[in-house]
Amino acid sequence: MREITHVIDPDGEVILLLVTSDAPFAVLHNDPEPASAPVAQGQGVRTAGEAGPVPSRTTPTRVPFIKEIPEPALHRIRVSAKHLTFASVVFEKTLSDKWKEGAELRDQGWVEIQTPHWDLDSFLLLLRIIHGHNDNVPVRMNVEQLARLAVIADYYDCRRVLGFFSSVWIDYLVGNTFTTYRDVMLWLWICWYFQIADEFSEITLFLMRRSDRPIESLGLPIPDNIIAQLNQKRDSSIQLLLDLLYGHLEYYRDGCGECGYARNSMMFGALAKHLRTMGLVLTPPKPPFRGFSDSSLHDSVRAFRLPEWHAARGDTEKHECVAVGSSKSLMRLNSLSMWEGLRIPGLPDEEESADGSVNGAAGELSDG
Repeated sequence: MREITHVIDPDGEVILLLVTSDAPFAVLHNDPEPASAPVAQGQGVRTAGEAGPVPSRTTPTRVPFIKEIPEPALHRIRVSAKHLTFASVVFEKTLSDKWKEGAELRDQGWVEIQTPHWDLDSFLLLLRIIHGHNDNVPVRMNVEQLARLAVIADYYDCRRVLGFFSSVWIDYLVGNTFTTYRDVMLWLWICWYFQIADEFSEITLFLMRRSDRPIESLGLPIPDNIIAQLNQKRDSSIQLLLDLLYGHLEYYRDGCGECGYARNSMMFGALAKHLRTMGLVLTPPKPPFRGFSDSSLHDSVRAFRLPEWHAARGDTEKHECVAVGSSKSLMRLNSLSMWEGLRIPGLPDEEESADGSVNGAAGELSDG
């Protein structure tokens, strides 16, 4: 294995050992493909007696691209014990006399400490900040870089050393747009870790309204109770809307006494047809409502238009139907919408956006 030396402090007594790896960060786990997907008629595997096209000798064979895996390397990083213990509670305990590393440092004057497989650039940046090498600190970071740095700072319990720099980085990111699920989760983690109350409220509202899948942490150190609250509120809001929608369907299936058979049939058929355009069937879906988001369902319901009813001559029947699309129904639909995100415990409330948007982000979340 290659060995590479990095010197943060030439007089440092601590050698941090970091073995780089190609492990992915914040992995989005998509739903697995079925083991045996259905094959359309006339397609798929040929039987033994079937003739198939003979490949041309002049047709080049396509060679699959194989990603080259970088060789792991051992990085030896020389740092100051004094700076580490001042900045990090974790290092302070590790280098105390009660721990093996601290005893070695006391007895021999230096010590080697193995670290997790951190991202090298993020780890070196944190160490430079701890040692006051401010000239080597970037003025801007993208959401992934800051999320990686925050994970390492969280592990070593040294958020306060990032103080000024984190404010500059976050101010830059606040103006960005996050539309992929992964980027939104990275931003959620950043807002939680750095305690950004207003942005945290906005991003949680955005997730609850726009996510079309159960919300997962992607392995980021977001507290489990935060993820549980997001999923509970998302599921509850979708369930309320579906109860309203399927309640109307049942209402017309069983017959509205004021409408009569013909109008009941027309309304039931129109609503059932609209359900199909929404990706729904006559049986309501169950949690966790994969493939459906609170926002898209609300938009689809609001797009429903009552079919025009032509009453028979002499029919003076006049009443406001409770169907989806009527004024009463839409008023109730609006009351079911979520307009508030989660709060960070212990921080004062901040004013948040009421439309569920995040810095201009619009539409449904995409994979990424």
